Amino acid sequence: MELNVSLFKFYQSLCNSFLSFLQKYQSFCKTNQSSPFPNQSPQKLNQSLRKTNRKQWVLIVFYDFQLKLLKNNWKRAGFNKQRKGNTLQRELRTEGFLKNEDVIEFQKRFGEAMLTSKTLQGFCCVKPHGYSGDFEIIDKIYTNSITEDSKFSKWDYFFHTLAACKAVRNRKDYFKQLLKTKANDINILNLASGPCRDMIEYLEENPKSEISFDCVELDTNAIEYGKNLLNKSTIKQTKINFINKNIFKFDTSKEYDLIWSAGLFDYFEDKVFIRLLKRFLKNIRTDGELVIGNFHPKNPSKAYMEFGFWYLNHRTEEDLIKLAHACGIEDKNIDIKSESEGVNLFLHISKT
Repeated sequence: MELNVSLFKFYQSLCNSFLSFLQKYQSFCKTNQSSPFPNQSPQKLNQSLRKTNRKQWVLIVFYDFQLKLLKNNWKRAGFNKQRKGNTLQRELRTEGFLKNEDVIEFQKRFGEAMLTSKTLQGFCCVKPHGYSGDFEIIDKIYTNSITEDSKFSKWDYFFHTLAACKAVRNRKDYFKQLLKTKANDINILNLASGPCRDMIEYLEENPKSEISFDCVELDTNAIEYGKNLLNKSTIKQTKINFINKNIFKFDTSKEYDLIWSAGLFDYFEDKVFIRLLKRFLKNIRTDGELVIGNFHPKNPSKAYMEFGFWYLNHRTEEDLIKLAHACGIEDKNIDIKSESEGVNLFLHISKT
């Protein structure tokens, strides 16, 4: 099916301005004199409106138009990929027009790929562990896991091309490179340690390392997963200590040379971020540092993640600096870095 150029341009304008979309829609509802979409007569739309309520009509139009556009070649059409259909979907959801049930219905239009944990997309949507960004999906990303079911393999290959996935893999490498800059016998506190593959890889690659880790993790399945990986390795079991505790209830007087939290703080609103950061500042040893990972708003995979209900609080460099300031940290002790994709930022806080 060839792309209707006038339809394409109008849909593009909707994605660029949600307010404009609402204004045109509301105007149409009041006057019924002109169609807000090309190639649709006012009479036909009036008939549809009589049979459905306002929200249903918006969803029908949105879903049908998005599916038509997804089937066409974005590059040939000159469409800005970062402003395609999911942008409008997210705005519709924010404004209350779109409920999770509606998005699930849209997911079903992609077939079994979004409804089974056999694919990485489906795994994110189904959430077999009950939450987004669990230890298993993170480790699947770390290892470039591809389903054994050839029917779904292309979905997984596509998933791994996403900037967010590349950033997660880069985050693991960033952590290992960071450890190489530290002394060989430091103590590390890892908050929400997940699958623990990053630590295990580092210790395997550096067998003379005497670094020890305290890993705080709420999910007992994640701890068992990490222990299984550890048992399969050649690492001394005493180097990684698992602590099954809710991060909000965990408290210790122990000081650490490095406190690392790769993918936890961007799930929290600012107030919670500040509260936890203040709590763990006291656990940084003199000349030590605390490092917090947080996705940047320019993450081009954001809409796709949210389509699978994987929400993060994306923050800029300036946002992270402001949060550090709110904890009483001076500029001289703040540094912001990033992995190579520029998607995952790292807030470094030093103690001198």
